[in-house]
Amino acid sequence: MPKKDTYHNQFRRALEKDGWKVTHDPFYLRIDSKGVYIDLAAEKSEGEVTNTPLKIAAEIKNFISLNDMSELEKALGQYMMYEAALDISTETRELFLAIPDFFYEEITLTKLYSSVINNLKVRIVVFNVEEEIITKWRK
Repeated sequence: MPKKDTYHNQFRRALEKDGWKVTHDPFYLRIDSKGVYIDLAAEKSEGEVTNTPLKIAAEIKNFISLNDMSELEKALGQYMMYEAALDISTETRELFLAIPDFFYEEITLTKLYSSVINNLKVRIVVFNVEEEIITKWRK
């Protein structure tokens, strides 16, 4: 089983504060003879949802080193792999990359990061690490 990211528990609590029920931690998907672990999966009942999906899977990243492009490259590779696994599975979850708000600000200010995220159509959920709250959903 993979190691949890630095801000895993903070993101989980932020989701729960936002009314989500974590259903899997981690979320394991088996495709043929291969398996992938996505950090977690959660659900929210329809009556409580405002512009967010009902069922999600989230890959949590900490991006502690903002200048290390290899962290973003690895995260995007994982995102694409997990998105493909969800597409060919029977799961009806939307995949999100969960990132701290300080890194989301870096993405919006860096043309290369912003362009890659937009071109790959990466769905993002932004959270505040200290307050443990969701601050933005970006589809």
